[in-house]
Amino acid sequence: MVERMKKEIIVLTSILSLAVILSGCADISYEGTPSITSFIVNPSIINQGETANLSWIVVGATSINIDNGIGSVSLIGNRIIQPNETTTYTLTASNSNGSANATVQIIVQSLPLPTPPSLTLVQNAATQNGWVNFTVDSASVDAKWDELQIIIDDVDFGTPTPGVPLVYNSCGHGGTDNYITPNERLYVRGNIEPGMELVVYHPTSNSRIATKTIY
Repeated sequence: MVERMKKEIIVLTSILSLAVILSGCADISYEGTPSITSFIVNPSIINQGETANLSWIVVGATSINIDNGIGSVSLIGNRIIQPNETTTYTLTASNSNGSANATVQIIVQSLPLPTPPSLTLVQNAATQNGWVNFTVDSASVDAKWDELQIIIDDVDFGTPTPGVPLVYNSCGHGGTDNYITPNERLYVRGNIEPGMELVVYHPTSNSRIATKTIY
C-alpha cells in the first residue's frame, strides 16, 4: 500500500513539474523582429498554364502575409501557384518588435504559337444574290474546318459547318469530315458583293491563312 502511494506521488510530482515547465515556456516571448528562414519557389521558371510550389519557413512572427492573393499564412507552409505572367511574391512577417520582408520571383514564359495550317482557295463563280463559293485547291494535312473563322470585310461569318449554310451571314463546307481536303467546297452566304475581301483566319495561331478578293 505504501509503495503504491509512493509511486502515485512520484507520478503526480512529475506531472506538476511538466506543467510548470510548459507554463514557463508559454510566457517566453520572441526577442527581436521575425526571422524568415526560407522563402522559395520551385521551379522558378514555368510556361503559361503550369504550376509551381511556393514554400516558406518563418520564426518568431505573430502575423504572416503573402501578397498576390495568398493572404494570411502559418509559420511554415506551402502553396501551389499558377500565375499567368512573371510575378514577384512578397512575404511580410510581423510581431510586436517589428517586421521582416522577403521576396521571390517566378518567371512565366509565353508558349510559342503553333504553326498555322496552309490553305488555298479558288472562287468558282461570280458572286450572285449574296452567295459565293470556293473550291479547296490545296490544304495541309492538319487543316480542319472547325479551327477556322471566315471573315469578309471585317464581318465575322463564323466557323464553317457541314453543308450549305441556311442562315444569313454564315458559312458551310462540303467535306465529309472535319479535315479539309482538296476539291471540297466552302460556301458563304450574306451581304456579299464583288470587291470584298475574304479572310480565312486561324485563331489558334493568330494567323490569316488565306485571303481572296471576291469578284
